[in-house]
Amino acid sequence: SSHSIRWLLRALEPNKGASVKLQVDPQQKGNFVIRADATADRNLSDTQEHSLAVEGIAALLFEVADQVDPIEVGGITTYSIQVTNQGTEAASNVQLLAEVPAGMEAVPPQGPAKYQVQGNLVRFQPIVRLAAKEKASYSIQVRGRIQGDQRFKVEMTSAETRTPVIEEESTFVYSDQ
Repeated sequence: SSHSIRWLLRALEPNKGASVKLQVDPQQKGNFVIRADATADRNLSDTQEHSLAVEGIAALLFEVADQVDPIEVGGITTYSIQVTNQGTEAASNVQLLAEVPAGMEAVPPQGPAKYQVQGNLVRFQPIVRLAAKEKASYSIQVRGRIQGDQRFKVEMTSAETRTPVIEEESTFVYSDQ
């Protein structure tokens, strides 16, 4: 309750030191000062301060899942894409690019951002700011055209990630003929 820790060092030899360790778990962002006060017999004392800056980070998680698998040739499934900022700081310019496999065709997608369909690519406009703990959901419907294992791929980028994060979801397309 006093936000302090006390250690009792029984005796120190002349010209010898002792050390103690303090490990902290920051609960909020900001600039803090850690102060150490030492006192001893004969009115000896010293105070040292250390500045500590606690910063937040964006930590993006995204998941891709098909709602129906397998599907028949001509059948439709929907890929749900969820992006979650698990971090303590907002993420910026979060963008998704989905690649629809050659054996499927995209039906117009839905999401929190505008999109463009260019051939087999679905590119969503970036989300300018995804706050800490906030989620964004997307869905893309596809129609199976060719029998076989189809791999739907999604790439996510943001201002905070240096390389794209890639997720892939497999859907099997079958034919009764």
